[in-house]
Amino acid sequence: MRLLIITLLFVTIHAEAKPFHVIVDPGHGGSDSGAMHSQFREADITLSVSKYLNTLLKKSPGIKITMTRSRNKTISLYSRSELANRLKGDLFLSIHVNSNPNPKARGAEFYFESQLPPDEEALYLASRENHFKEVLPREEKKKTDIVAIIDDLKRTFDRTLSLHFTRILRNTWGQKFKLRRKVIRQAPFHVLSEVDMPSILIELGFISNPREARSLARASTQREMARLIHRSVLEYKESMDINANSIHITQNAKR
Repeated sequence: MRLLIITLLFVTIHAEAKPFHVIVDPGHGGSDSGAMHSQFREADITLSVSKYLNTLLKKSPGIKITMTRSRNKTISLYSRSELANRLKGDLFLSIHVNSNPNPKARGAEFYFESQLPPDEEALYLASRENHFKEVLPREEKKKTDIVAIIDDLKRTFDRTLSLHFTRILRNTWGQKFKLRRKVIRQAPFHVLSEVDMPSILIELGFISNPREARSLARASTQREMARLIHRSVLEYKESMDINANSIHITQNAKR
């Protein structure tokens, strides 16, 4: 029964996803510069990469894109997740730049929400990004048992798809850029836990590493990173379309 409900969720979600809607969330902005090194600011880098990604996705057939911010503007974490949920996106990508007291730390990391307890480093990063003082809790409405079960299945399904995307991105990214040894991680980021769709937080690299900071600030690096994310989105969408079509064909064959 559980497998049947998950299958029905899959078919329903992707049958209605025309076009495939990607929500791109450039981290920080406005009065919140994010992590900094020398003259380099996380908010500027994330916006630049997101704009390059926006241009690529707009040229891709069957894909719609919305950015949570398109300029240097302060926007709360609640507003980001609320926008994504209101627009009923199919994939949420939050773009960030990492930092670490160790200036030798480098490489990309990809986070998705999970029910498993995060490690200490991931928990610290999430607490720093979440800015708890500005996060408004989601209003919980009383649910019937069946609604609660369906919601739980949907949440589990979204986590599975989030992991699927991070694996695609890891394989694509690793062809061009440095990855951390533990590249796919989990942490309670607000923008991941509060959106009702597959969601991933991408840490492009470490601005606290002087060499990597200079690379992250270069337009050529930003364009290449946007290109790799774009390729991953296309591969992810293609896999979703294939699976949805396979289920549709199987159902028709049984009639």
